[in-house]
Amino acid sequence: MLKLVIIPFFLLSCFQSTQESQKSNEKDSEQLSNPEFGSLQKSLEVEIGQNVTLSCQSTNGSLPINYTFFRGSQNLWPIIPKKDRNAALFNLTISSASDVGEYKCKVENRISNSSKYSKSLNFTLLDPVSKPVLSTTTPEVKIGQNVTLSCHSENGSSPINYIFFKGKKSMSSRISMPGKAAAELNVTINSLTDLADYKCKAENNIPNNTKYSNSLNFTLAGENGVSYPLRIFLVLLFLLVVTATALLVPFLILPWCKASEFFFFASPDFHCKIVLLALVTLGVLGNGRLSFLSAHHTLKPPPFLAAGLSTPNDAWSRWYLPASSHYIGGDGPII
Repeated sequence: MLKLVIIPFFLLSCFQSTQESQKSNEKDSEQLSNPEFGSLQKSLEVEIGQNVTLSCQSTNGSLPINYTFFRGSQNLWPIIPKKDRNAALFNLTISSASDVGEYKCKVENRISNSSKYSKSLNFTLLDPVSKPVLSTTTPEVKIGQNVTLSCHSENGSSPINYIFFKGKKSMSSRISMPGKAAAELNVTINSLTDLADYKCKAENNIPNNTKYSNSLNFTLAGENGVSYPLRIFLVLLFLLVVTATALLVPFLILPWCKASEFFFFASPDFHCKIVLLALVTLGVLGNGRLSFLSAHHTLKPPPFLAAGLSTPNDAWSRWYLPASSHYIGGDGPII
């Protein structure tokens, strides 16, 4: 009785094993399926010098299956045969921008009459940002004027994030720009403290890669287009010339005329006359500064002044020697 029970059970087991073997042979004789292709990295964003691993797998088709990896139309490696259904792997290093894509793989076996290709895959290169350039279209401004700051990084994978600064204080929140588009910020010049020191910062998804621009300073434009610093310089230059002239009169010009016996409006030396006349006209020579003139010489005003003089109280009479001297504007000798 026990034998009668065992024999049917044995026959059933053999039948099931035969069925599974037939199914396995049918599967192995199936046509290859299009392979599944991808990267083992979580992200397709890569940096220069980064290592990545490509994976290619066909779940159907008789074994062995031959795998080939491509970048564009270039064969990256000889055929990789697989006697099991595990994925074929290929390691590569991103050495330049040309290594980011397009990648795909091909599978084939002895039964298939044609090859099967995967879908293509492209990496995105994370390019470090370059030093940004901060610029403005109006370097000379006036108080109350609105200006626009522009910050742009020539290189760097997008998006690039920009932040504007005045000194060490940020003036804006993060401004994210796609591609090579520049970030802009409007600023109002309310006082002299708003003329300087502006900067901007650029960064992208690459960690520890922040770049700052050079400083930008505005110039305050004065009236008639003369800048404020230029006006200050001209005023200081004028004061310097006046001070130098006042110092040269008693120590250089007057001793030079006295030593050479050049007398005002009476000497034949024309240069000394012109110099002294100019100094008196400008007010550099005051009362009593002509005391070096000799009492034995006469002083005559030039024709363009003498024509309008009538009394010692006229303007010409103010050019005199010390209080003890008489009027020097007439024809007579000085007493």
